[in-house]
Amino acid sequence: MKTPPSNPRPKRKRTPAQIKGDSLEDAVRILESAILSLSPGYSESTFHIVPKKIICVDGVHHELDIWIGVEIALGYAATFIFECRNWKKKTEKDDVIVFIDKVVAAQAQTGFFVAKSFTSGAIAKAKTDRRIQLLRVSEVDFSSVPTALQYFHLIEQAEAHVEVNVKIKCERETGESLPLDLETAVFVLSGQACEMRQYIKEWSDNLLKATTNRFPSALKPQGSYTLPFEDVRSYPDNNTLLNGEVVENIKASGTVEVRIWRGELESRFEVENRGRVFRSIVKTSFGEITMTAHQLTIPPPQP
Repeated sequence: MKTPPSNPRPKRKRTPAQIKGDSLEDAVRILESAILSLSPGYSESTFHIVPKKIICVDGVHHELDIWIGVEIALGYAATFIFECRNWKKKTEKDDVIVFIDKVVAAQAQTGFFVAKSFTSGAIAKAKTDRRIQLLRVSEVDFSSVPTALQYFHLIEQAEAHVEVNVKIKCERETGESLPLDLETAVFVLSGQACEMRQYIKEWSDNLLKATTNRFPSALKPQGSYTLPFEDVRSYPDNNTLLNGEVVENIKASGTVEVRIWRGELESRFEVENRGRVFRSIVKTSFGEITMTAHQLTIPPPQP
């Protein structure tokens, strides 16, 4: 089943009202895609979801918030459309009348009107057309949001400083410290020749990763943090040499700077008899990262 053209429009800056409306449309689209994906006999190749589809019938343009085409069987298709209103005020009878026109124009089997509340006139009008279903949407209390989204954040590893000290075995401590050239150093690890620069790099990388992973970032405020680290490797076998000298131990120490970017819960909707959708966004210096989660409350259609 081919995807119908979605009539792309040039991008423009969205108003706060449009952003608010789009968040509900995104939530409904996620739920419907999940419901269809779990339905027996359906797959991503048998249904197509198009947001903000514009159709023209008899010279009249209609914008459909969500258009869904489903291939029921070879040569048989069904169409469903959704109107999403993320408004405080109640949806009125005239809104339903306009939506019925869209259902007729789209030749949809069912039209779902998703809104926070409906007037008695809107409810009565919807009952006059069996193709119309009214779905109430509400905002889920924050305490019911999955924990993973409540504390959703990213950790960015920034600058790191690593210092390496090699202790050579000797009969008497002199306290003398000598510089080490990793490019020319001849390093033998447990009897095997080893490139010291690569050995130190792999060790340091693992230290930085482990230090960052141990940081209890979940409850930390957004910002930068400097984390210290230190690790000592001992070589008691006397077979580890540096420039011909027996190595007793090597110590790697330093600091790594990490930055926490916390997520902002953008939306948390529950659509009546369909499910819940949660969306969190982390805004960082390198772009936005979005995380969504959903919980279905409607059983998938049976074959």
